[in-house]
Amino acid sequence: MQLKILSAFLIFCGSYLPLSLILLIKDFESSALKDNICWGYFKDSDACYIPFSNPFLSFGVVVLCFLCLLLSVLVLGQIRCKHEVKITEVKHVPMDLMNYVLPYLVAFISIEYSQGKEFLGYLLFLLWLFWITYKSGRAVLNPVLTVFNWKLYEVSYVVGGSGAKRTGVMLSNAEVIPAEYISHNKIQDVMIVRRE
Repeated sequence: MQLKILSAFLIFCGSYLPLSLILLIKDFESSALKDNICWGYFKDSDACYIPFSNPFLSFGVVVLCFLCLLLSVLVLGQIRCKHEVKITEVKHVPMDLMNYVLPYLVAFISIEYSQGKEFLGYLLFLLWLFWITYKSGRAVLNPVLTVFNWKLYEVSYVVGGSGAKRTGVMLSNAEVIPAEYISHNKIQDVMIVRRE
């Protein structure tokens, strides 16, 4: 199954929920810590304000990333595994953390929502990173999924009774053991194994 570009983009956005939280914290106006809590905000009090430089953008990005991550987990939980293979070799590999960590390093350097040109440049960088991930056939790999017990494996397997040995990448929410038969479904170049 080939991922549609919108679905792949939503999975990609979900992987950057922690980054959106970092940018939210950076958007917070620290001078507001000296102020008292204003309980009259929803009563149209002029004395109350939201202590963020760009509240709608910063909270909007957090909500978008959270919903995308939630959608990714729900979709993976609904995949029907209908193709059976026999696993011959298994090697657990960490998710592709280098491509994932790089945007975080840039964010800690100087990116903030209030820096228009720099932020747009950063968005262009993330779009380029998404496009590379999508074209490589690995868009379904979201490192944040490890929090939900999804692991990445390199596997060798035999398809059906043909005896043809193949290798591939498998994303599974349970441990994969050699010599067992596994039902999977393939999304781009990644075999998805979902177990109850």
